[in-house]
Amino acid sequence: MEAVPSIPPHAPTGRPRANDRSIVNGILYVLMSDCRWMDMPPKYGSYKTAFLDSCGINCFV
Repeated sequence: MEAVPSIPPHAPTGRPRANDRSIVNGILYVLMSDCRWMDMPPKYGSYKTAFLDSCGINCFV
């Protein structure tokens, strides 16, 4: 049985993919600190990306 990769390959065009680990860490930061999405530190990436990923809206990978 062949293993299925968990992360899709990079698209040849378009915006580069956000770092999944930093986005998940940003989501956890917001949930654990009970702060607003806009107050998420920039080291976790864009708060807009983290918010959309947490809502399940951003599924066009």
